[in-house]
Amino acid sequence: MNSPTPNHYDPENASQLVQSSANAYLLPGGEGGRRPDEGERIIQSPTTDTRAVLTELCTPHSPLSTDLVLAFRGTADLRNWLTDLDWPKIPLYWAAGKVHRGFNTALESVAEQLDAAIHPEDPRRLWITGHSLGGALAMLFALRLKIRRGREVAGVYTFGQPRLGNIPFSLGYDDALKARTFRVVHAEDIVPRVPWLLGSYRHAGHEVFYRPSTLLLPWGEGGRRPEEGKPWQLNPPWWAKGSSDLFGLWSEWRWAGRVALFNDHHVSRYVEMLTGVAASRQSAADFGSSPRAGYGGCLPTAATQARSQTD
Repeated sequence: MNSPTPNHYDPENASQLVQSSANAYLLPGGEGGRRPDEGERIIQSPTTDTRAVLTELCTPHSPLSTDLVLAFRGTADLRNWLTDLDWPKIPLYWAAGKVHRGFNTALESVAEQLDAAIHPEDPRRLWITGHSLGGALAMLFALRLKIRRGREVAGVYTFGQPRLGNIPFSLGYDDALKARTFRVVHAEDIVPRVPWLLGSYRHAGHEVFYRPSTLLLPWGEGGRRPEEGKPWQLNPPWWAKGSSDLFGLWSEWRWAGRVALFNDHHVSRYVEMLTGVAASRQSAADFGSSPRAGYGGCLPTAATQARSQTD
């Protein structure tokens, strides 16, 4: 993972973290699944079926673990759908504002396991990520970790995340973590924009709005085009996003004969979009020279050795 810079979106880090988010959907063991890799820990609730995967990362230049990635799984079964649909807002006793009741219940069901797995004194950089429902849980846990345990995060990267809380919650979140939080949104993914219709839900963090290569957004007078050579825009105006929804409806109807905006919400679309973008921005010459995250196979650090002695 590249070193984080506040308020700076890193597409290479995003490409690695979206793969961690996709990895969280894979079942451990069983038919069609896989077993956890070395350096990987699966945390799951039997009541809500909330799942998170904690992975130790190292680089080719050092076998020691340098980073931790915590990836929350998105909606995968009926219990997760019930979580999504439990949308009334409830107050938090440890932070300002109100949040989606289902999301908070899901996080609380694995909070004790997460607290045991992540030590505030661990010197490694912690990245928190997730797709869809997993993105909302990632954001909520990052704030909880900072406020209740004093643990800073290197970055929060979410993909296709729905809104999490009301305006007071979003303002409080931004005061604490906006500089390190990036919500990646596919231009034709409608899920990140729907929940506000349910009543005063607001997003937090920086929005990173990716446009399809064939989509030309009409920024118009007073607007701003994306930076040169970049397929995303940071915190675009609302009307630019609305135009992309209309374009998506029109193109789906014209070319597929049906409306299928939810296809653009699938984690595979985000993996394809971000890994392709990262590859196009990284030349073959410098790809091998900069540190790259390696999953598993890291030697134990002092922090992991101390934890293993107490577990």
